[in-house]
Amino acid sequence: MLAPSDTDNPKVDGLQCGLLSAFGGFFERGFRAHDYQLGRRNCQKLLRDHFRLSALNPVIAAGFEKLSATSRAAVGAVFDPQQHGTFPIIPLCGTAVSEVPAPPRATITSVRVGHILNWIVDRLHVVPKPLLESALGTGIENWAARNAVDTLISTWGKAKLRDLLNNELKDVISG
Repeated sequence: MLAPSDTDNPKVDGLQCGLLSAFGGFFERGFRAHDYQLGRRNCQKLLRDHFRLSALNPVIAAGFEKLSATSRAAVGAVFDPQQHGTFPIIPLCGTAVSEVPAPPRATITSVRVGHILNWIVDRLHVVPKPLLESALGTGIENWAARNAVDTLISTWGKAKLRDLLNNELKDVISG
């Protein structure tokens, strides 16, 4: 099974976009950049170290036998420098040969978390209005219900959301 892994941080989820039930990438560009680089690094490692065939494989062996001794040595030096007796199914070429560095874990500022919290609360204030109007009409009951919902969102809801965001992002919040 292929799964993202961050060998420098084995105790945390490799993907930072997985934060907040996979919404982390929407909130912080650095999380997306980290995950992209981690994916490049993981793919490079897979192609270099695991996605290989043995030199004893009949197809590989038949092709290898057709080469001159000089060509076999050259191919072996390029594709099997550690002489493990395996060859890449998809060789790394060009800029893909240089090792992709491990990406640093991104952070998010507490100010940014505050902006996100406000955006969520603003959205929560908008969503119930058409629902209440369709259910209750546009009379005084609607006004009272909307104000009650707005108050609930602004107080209890905002506090719960703040706690949730701070808890889910505790390992990546800076400042």
